[in-house]
Amino acid sequence: MKNFIEQLTDLYSVQIVDDGIILRTAIMYAGADHTFSFFIQLQGESSYTITDRGQTLDYLRENIDPNKYLDKIHKICERFEIELTDGVFIGRLASIASGQTMRNLSKFIGAMNIIANVDIL
Repeated sequence: MKNFIEQLTDLYSVQIVDDGIILRTAIMYAGADHTFSFFIQLQGESSYTITDRGQTLDYLRENIDPNKYLDKIHKICERFEIELTDGVFIGRLASIASGQTMRNLSKFIGAMNIIANVDIL
């Protein structure tokens, strides 16, 4: 986990909290009044989940009617292997040993960017 945190701090602002890691990005979508952050939590011995903690749908609700785009949102989730549960997008990050953790992280953040801009697709 230490190596993973070191990789993250090279790219993002990282805050260690009791139950995981808050990853602060420089991403600020049009009309937003704050940057977006994500929450990473260890699951089991070696895998992680990442969530947007509901920020993406909140952003959409403030700017458009996301219900008009639910089919697209679900297709994006399917394509990027992301679950939408109670307004929160949830992704899985591979174990550190797999060498795919950062790839999965980038994929999740990219998917959130696509969803946050779903009205222009």
